[in-house]
Amino acid sequence: MCRQARGCIRRSSNPKGEFGIYLVSDGANKPYRMKIRAPGYPHLASLNEMTRGHMLADRGGDHRYSRHRFWRDRPLMLSEKIQTRINRELKKYPADQRQSAVMAALRFVQDDKGWIDTGDMEDIAAYLGMPKMAVYEVATFYHMYNLKPMGKTTLTVCTNLSCTLCGAGDTVAYLTEKLGIGLGEVTADGRIGLREGECMGACKDAPLLTVNNKKLCGRLSKEKIDKILAELDK
Repeated sequence: MCRQARGCIRRSSNPKGEFGIYLVSDGANKPYRMKIRAPGYPHLASLNEMTRGHMLADRGGDHRYSRHRFWRDRPLMLSEKIQTRINRELKKYPADQRQSAVMAALRFVQDDKGWIDTGDMEDIAAYLGMPKMAVYEVATFYHMYNLKPMGKTTLTVCTNLSCTLCGAGDTVAYLTEKLGIGLGEVTADGRIGLREGECMGACKDAPLLTVNNKKLCGRLSKEKIDKILAELDK
């Protein structure tokens, strides 16, 4: 709970949506202000238990405080760095086509935190003035976006037809053996995540993998995979 003159934000996200609580306090022994984002029956049913023993009032009141940035009357959680990069990207498109920057915006969030949650998608939708579902559709369509934490380094192996015919199955098997994880998993130390991806457009160099969707490595063999993994340790 807030014990100082400030606001507190607590939110939890999963593929089905986000549950957020905003509290504001002036630091004195006065009632808090509280607002729940996207309330549903399960949330409201548990409200009495959550607030037991605390002085809470105006549960639907204004949750603004000076350190919040707002977009369309809601707190915007995108960092200043990400907003700057999005604004630079928006200059490439007509003013009424802000949604054209959605793929870049998703990439900027992932570059900053390593993955993208539904709260991030909601903020991007608000910033670009487009439906939340439209952002979600883009994020879930393209394989380069991580919708859960995938480690400091994400290795994405192409398992499309050309790569499969050229030994992608052996590549996956060797990586899972070396790393001790399966597809969609992360090593225990959080360093490396392994996932499969769609065609990377370089079939002549199959089998292929990418490192953090930035570096493309082709014509993979056990020796070349060992070299790639060794470079990650540097």
